[in-house]
This record gives sequence, C-alpha cells and structure tokens, in this order.
Amino acid sequence: MASIRLSKRPKHPVVFGVLLVISVLMVLPFAELILSSLRSANAVHEDTWLPSVFEWSNYKQVVTLIPFGRYARNSVVLATLSRP
Repeated sequence: MASIRLSKRPKHPVVFGVLLVISVLMVLPFAELILSSLRSANAVHEDTWLPSVFEWSNYKQVVTLIPFGRYARNSVVLATLSRP
C-alpha cells in the first residue's frame, strides 16, 4: 500500500485561507438551523447564537405530529423505483 504523506504547511496558503473561509460560510447556515431547532417557540427570534435552554423535545414533537415513518417509507420507495 502506498502511504499518503501529509505536508506540515499548505503549499498555497492563500488558497487554503480562501477555502477555509468558504467552508465556514457554508457550514454556518446549517449550524444556525440545528441551533434554531433546539430553541423554544418563544425564543426562535432571539439575537443570541446559542439557545438559553436546549429543547430536545422539539424533535419528539415533530416525529409524533407528522407521519414521519410514512414519509421515510415513501422516500425509500421512490428512490428505489426511480433507479435506471
């Protein structure tokens, strides 16, 4: 097996910096989405980054209020039937 050698310093630090900034900008909306899903209904519009209380019960409410199992099954059926 060929071993992969990782260099200590990036060969092009400007490219590395640009890619790092782009990757952070791409991840921030997903982080905000997850953090917003953990807020209470009254705290959704707060200007803080982290919720004061993490409401894990929000996920339980979604699974019980929406027929999540049926939607997941339909997705699997459509994905398998639409294969060429």
